[in-house]
Amino acid sequence: MSSDQPLPGQADGVFETMRLMQSRIPLGDYHFDRLFNGMQTLQIDVPAGFTRERLTREIIQLCRKNKQEQAARVRLTVSRGNTSFTAGQALYYTIESSPLKVAVEYPGLVVDLFPDGRKAIDSFANSKTINRLLYSMSHLYVLKNKLDSCLVLNPHDRICDATIDNVFCIRNRMIYTPPLSEGGIAGVMRRFLLEQMQQMGFLAQEKIMDDEFLKHSDEIFLSNAVRGIRPVRRFGEKEFGLSIGSSLAKKVESILVTQANA
Repeated sequence: MSSDQPLPGQADGVFETMRLMQSRIPLGDYHFDRLFNGMQTLQIDVPAGFTRERLTREIIQLCRKNKQEQAARVRLTVSRGNTSFTAGQALYYTIESSPLKVAVEYPGLVVDLFPDGRKAIDSFANSKTINRLLYSMSHLYVLKNKLDSCLVLNPHDRICDATIDNVFCIRNRMIYTPPLSEGGIAGVMRRFLLEQMQQMGFLAQEKIMDDEFLKHSDEIFLSNAVRGIRPVRRFGEKEFGLSIGSSLAKKVESILVTQANA
């Protein structure tokens, strides 16, 4: 196990992108749950001493060293270490941090469907693996078409998630998001919202949806553990309101700030 050796280029693994605030990791337990679940899915053995407590300490130490303990974007990558699949192979991990400026305004995103690929529905679909080809190509499509994000479809042409987010829509104050059985990443913010939405005055449930369902919604927003909630202003040619999504974004940000300062 090493934190200072480079990851081999062809290694397989999982990663977490986290937000650090005031030397704390909001939703940290959710991040580490997903990390270790992903390692189990990829059959990456967990060595003794490789714990969430150790990783938390090392993340905070790195951010302090980089003078980013007030606000940082942290990427933790865990790899099997090689592609030989031999017994006793090493586990490698890297921790990176960069400055983070959190948006205080919510102008609304412009999104569309990613047309050039479909997300497989399999045992690995919900894990955040370093095999990111579909999402990388989706991001390239976003840049080339001057969008903010793209919605990713599964083989049934239904919504599973987005380039770096999970997808939610609002109808009559009921909030919907695709179930993980549709192939989307098991988002940390997604999990938080499903567990906490009722306390914020909304009902939320999972629902299979296609692009037409989204277009007939009152509002759409995307969720991400680092960026929080981001309301969608336009999907394709359809314009949407931002009031509920913006309000939710502020509520969630307030909760995360309160937790960080507790």
